[in-house]
Amino acid sequence: MDEHRTELKEQYPQEDDFIKSFEATDAIMQEMFDLARADKFEVTEEHLSSDMTLLKLQLKAYFARDLYRTAAFYKVMQGENEALQEALKVLHDRKLRTKYGLQ
Repeated sequence: MDEHRTELKEQYPQEDDFIKSFEATDAIMQEMFDLARADKFEVTEEHLSSDMTLLKLQLKAYFARDLYRTAAFYKVMQGENEALQEALKVLHDRKLRTKYGLQ
């Protein structure tokens, strides 16, 4: 992240630009695994064959947090967080807010 901070900020000057457009490529993931190995973390075939979609999303969220602010992490992850999705549903629905005493 630190090695690419300047270029990422130039390519994605605004948080929303990053959230909409950044994709953690296979090359980025490979670099992450290589760094983990260099730090003596074991990276197994199970790690490499696990759900790369979720790993890429998490990496994007951590990059967003590091580049912008903590809230950017949650903006990236919100689609994968079922509890957050349900809470937003309640907050945006008057009947549900009343049901749960949130008026």
